Amino acid sequence: METLSGSVLQPLFWGDWLGSPPLEWLAFAAGLIGVYLSIRERIAAWPPLMFSTAVYIYYCVVYGLFIQTASLLIYFGLCGYGWVRWRASAKAATGTTQDTGPIIRPPAINLLVMLGLWLALTALIAMPVIYFEASAFPWLESFALIGSLLAQWMVARKWLSAWPAWLFVNLATIMLYTAIGMFLTAILYFLFLGLAVSGWLQWLRKWRSDAVS
Repeated sequence: METLSGSVLQPLFWGDWLGSPPLEWLAFAAGLIGVYLSIRERIAAWPPLMFSTAVYIYYCVVYGLFIQTASLLIYFGLCGYGWVRWRASAKAATGTTQDTGPIIRPPAINLLVMLGLWLALTALIAMPVIYFEASAFPWLESFALIGSLLAQWMVARKWLSAWPAWLFVNLATIMLYTAIGMFLTAILYFLFLGLAVSGWLQWLRKWRSDAVS
């Protein structure tokens, strides 16, 4: 793990501020744009998110990070699902591509099920990773992995709880990438953290406004 994080991953994902690969900077920008547009409930959010994810899939394949590759492939598919769902909701509601459907505040039982699923799948992945010594941070990595997939599914479904979930995911991911020296990506997730707070507040206001009307 030390060899990967020091001699391979750091030049790939960091290097120095201006020396990071141009493709990573594009993924960095596309990721920020995608999250911002998701907060604004714009269908245009999904293509930049898919592009950013595709770039990280490429990097992970090149450097043999196959567990992370698998998670990113699932995440890419969830972005495609969100794109299709938002477009369908918009057309069904107004006949246009502007309204992507209502924001939903799910019942408490649904959130408890999601939390239980998050913790159970985290343990399910972490245990074999610990057994085979495949990661220096098995619990943190597994928690962030499962959480990101569940949170993105909730964004696609327009659940208000998506953004609190992203807060926890981003905190875990910041700690993970900082620990292994991927500082540019850690900074990206720090910005995502701020966007998650903004998204939560904006979606909450919109949900309350819709509930009153």
